[in-house]
Amino acid sequence: MLRQILAINSGVRKFGSGLTLVLLTYLFSAAGIAATPNSNHPGDRFADWCTQRDRLSAAQRDTVDALLQIAKTSDCQQAEQVLAKTTQLSLGNRQLTELSPLVTLPQLTSLDLSFNQVTDITPLAQLTKLTFLLLAGNQIRDVTPLATLTNLSYLVLENNQIREVSPLAKLNRLRTLILLSNPLATKRCPVSPATVCIFSNDGADLYAQAETQFQQGELQAALTQFQAVLKVYTQADDRVKQGDTLNRIGDVSLSLGQYAQALSAYQTAIALRQELGDLPGIGVSLTSLATAYERLGQYQKAQQTLEQALQNIQQQQKGGIPLEGGIYELPKDEATLHNRLAQVQNQLAQHPAALRSAQAALKLYQVLPDGYDGKRFGERAALDTIGLTYWYLNQSQTAITTLKQAEGIAREIGDRAGTATTLNHLGEVYLSLKQPTVALELFQQALTLRQAIGDRPGTGATLNQIGMAWLQQGNYAKATQALLAAIQIWEALRPGLTDENKVSLFETQLVTYSALQNALVAQNQTTSALEIAERSRARAFVELLASRLGAKVSEQFASATPPSIEQIRQVAKVQNATLVEYSLVQDTLLIWVITPNGVVNLRSVKLTDLETSLEDAAESTRVAAATGRNRAIGRSTDDLNTFVRGMRSTVATTKPDPTTAPNAETPRAEQPDSATTVASARQPRRLNRQLRQSYDLLIAPIADLLPQDPNAHVIFLPHGSLFLIPFSALQDASGKYLIEQHTVLIAPSIQVLALTHQRQAQMQTHSGQPLVVGNPTMPKLSFPLGSPPEPLSPLPGAEAEAIAVAHLLKTQALTANAATEPAVVAQMPMANIVHLATHGLLDDIPQLGVPGAIALAPTSNQSTSTANDKSDGFLTTTNILNLNLTASLVVLSACNTGRGNITGDGVIGLSRAFIAAGAPSVLVSLWEVPDAPTSDLMIEFYQQMQQRSDKAQALRQAMLATMAKHPHPRDWAAFTLIGQP
Repeated sequence: MLRQILAINSGVRKFGSGLTLVLLTYLFSAAGIAATPNSNHPGDRFADWCTQRDRLSAAQRDTVDALLQIAKTSDCQQAEQVLAKTTQLSLGNRQLTELSPLVTLPQLTSLDLSFNQVTDITPLAQLTKLTFLLLAGNQIRDVTPLATLTNLSYLVLENNQIREVSPLAKLNRLRTLILLSNPLATKRCPVSPATVCIFSNDGADLYAQAETQFQQGELQAALTQFQAVLKVYTQADDRVKQGDTLNRIGDVSLSLGQYAQALSAYQTAIALRQELGDLPGIGVSLTSLATAYERLGQYQKAQQTLEQALQNIQQQQKGGIPLEGGIYELPKDEATLHNRLAQVQNQLAQHPAALRSAQAALKLYQVLPDGYDGKRFGERAALDTIGLTYWYLNQSQTAITTLKQAEGIAREIGDRAGTATTLNHLGEVYLSLKQPTVALELFQQALTLRQAIGDRPGTGATLNQIGMAWLQQGNYAKATQALLAAIQIWEALRPGLTDENKVSLFETQLVTYSALQNALVAQNQTTSALEIAERSRARAFVELLASRLGAKVSEQFASATPPSIEQIRQVAKVQNATLVEYSLVQDTLLIWVITPNGVVNLRSVKLTDLETSLEDAAESTRVAAATGRNRAIGRSTDDLNTFVRGMRSTVATTKPDPTTAPNAETPRAEQPDSATTVASARQPRRLNRQLRQSYDLLIAPIADLLPQDPNAHVIFLPHGSLFLIPFSALQDASGKYLIEQHTVLIAPSIQVLALTHQRQAQMQTHSGQPLVVGNPTMPKLSFPLGSPPEPLSPLPGAEAEAIAVAHLLKTQALTANAATEPAVVAQMPMANIVHLATHGLLDDIPQLGVPGAIALAPTSNQSTSTANDKSDGFLTTTNILNLNLTASLVVLSACNTGRGNITGDGVIGLSRAFIAAGAPSVLVSLWEVPDAPTSDLMIEFYQQMQQRSDKAQALRQAMLATMAKHPHPRDWAAFTLIGQP
């Protein structure tokens, strides 16, 4: 019988309440009287109630008579013997109103009192052995007496007059509580998990309509309907249904490309479902959230979220939690999870693992019975993933066969969105096989479907592929039209996203901007190509900066609208600088030069003749400047970023080569030696092959366009890994460094340059005091992760530097224990100059979880460090972004402060955070800087600043002076001025 009741429980939500109660009543009636051995029990004997029937009320006599009928005897003694052995009792549909005779049956474990006229259930408080209790269809208002029945696992209170169920909170063994058709004041389940409770579904019809619209691709209508459903469930305080609806709102928003709304909906659903203990719901929301992260290009976050979802599946399997829809729901959810994991694994280039995951998903979907909800949708999705994975594994014909199977299922079930997805994937396979005509036909079919259902991200992706196909055919005009339409969609997807999510999303879209530049240059539309190049860089940074400074800057650049060619020319004029913007387009490096008088020139360099990739060349140049070594690198374009990351860790541990860098000193990451060898100043200048090659690549093609006056500003706007290039140290054929010929600055984009210029104009009226920090008491860090935390090494040279700089700036330096994070943060917003001489940490510190941090003194002796603890001694980029700076200059006299995550939005690290916080100029380093030469350079820099207001010229003079004393580029070339001169 228990198995029968549980089977009904699994379908309660699916069937009507009336059917549920009829079935339950039938089961109890059919079960009859189950005999068990007699047991002792407290209270009066039934025989006493029976023999004194004449003294009972009419209602009490009715109940006694009903019990005699159950016992099938009118003999009171015999009836008592029969009833004493009864553990399951069915008294449904007998018009009973009085339950007091039931106190004589304390041994009952199951009791059906459905469809009577009961109002007072006080006598039931004594039946503490009850595990199943059916009270549907009565007139019950107060459920307080049931609070003592702590053994209850199944309780039906459907169709009563109950308004409050909080007295049932102690019934922690409940697995089902049916509360349909009650005038409840709130639909909050009194026990956990909240999925135990089944309330009336006030929004069932609306939800079904919204679901149908979603499945048919009517996305905007579905979103509107789901939002209406959410209001219904919110008003009814049905929190379980709120979670369901929030998740569907996220799903529809994601399909519409409204990523901010989707993330918010999923995260709200997860938080609510965790509070309710709704493990199945949590699993669904985690899977959906992983999908959103994947769409945004945050594949590591997607993978982490899917791992949480897998753990959730295991919890459900261990707990034996009954799912709405029956025993097949968990395999279906697991299948969905495997398919999502396969898609993320593909993005992470884990293709064999992805194939296994997708095939596991398909097997699970195939286990589901024919006609089961979601079976065919799931099979199509799994086959699509399998087909795409075969393509990644270079098995194109198998991919085509599998994708056509997926397309057939999608058309069979009327899945327009799925059909469009698979058509697009088929087009990509044919395009890779150099069959652009076939590909274009498939792309056009996909485009028509995606436009019809309002799938903006899908439309953008298909337009991008159409543009690529036209490029392959050499039809640059049509390629331009398609790619520009894709970009317009990409840019419409960003509003409302966080800065981090904008950066991640843009990384997935960079290829469209690059392809459009290619098409425009092929049509000799060089200024239009420049507009697109600028439009493609630092968009999230521009939007972040505009939102932070929008109320303070001129209207021309207060918005994040990309600048036109005329505005770009105006920036060069206002800056009175030569702008040099780099853009990598396939195997060509485009270099635009915009002179102060508005002349725009484009030079291009083919990279096919390079011995290495552009990314490797950039890293090698940085290493050469930092160590004096020429690093031989083989040509490889398969995994450029992996090599760059490896080189970063190599540089972090590379010691100077005494044969090529006799003057190099201990980096600021270690204990410094303040002595500088006299011999170093007498070393003849050497021509470094890597610095020369980078000059030939980046400077020589445009050297004739650069100003002759060495004091004239040249502002470089790098692309990707070119942000790692120490431009000042590049050498021409005669061995001259670029800094000897030009005054060099860096900017992430022309529009960022314009915004920081406006910000600097405001700083002229600010009269705050300088803030100088040096060699704070170092915070502790566990490195590697899991090891005991150790304090970072002290920097006595940095302390001497800070004291000397503070003397020049007529202020007091904060050092040692005085340089706490709270003390520094408190003074930062009021300072006109911020100088930080301490350790700089990169984004590869797992404990921080943010791209970059400055080491300061902690306020307590902590055994661990976390990014969220404001007194841990680590001033992270997150902390910095929360500041409102008025400083005209921030100097990060620390190691690696100019580095971070290299993205299409520039370097995501400390420099970006300080500029976004309001600083128009930031001085940062590209490698572990030697302590003593750095102190010399910094003191010289501030002395030059006292003679001239131009920060870029002051830095140039400081570099030249330091070069005279410490000739090796390691000692003077690490620092770069970002932003305003």
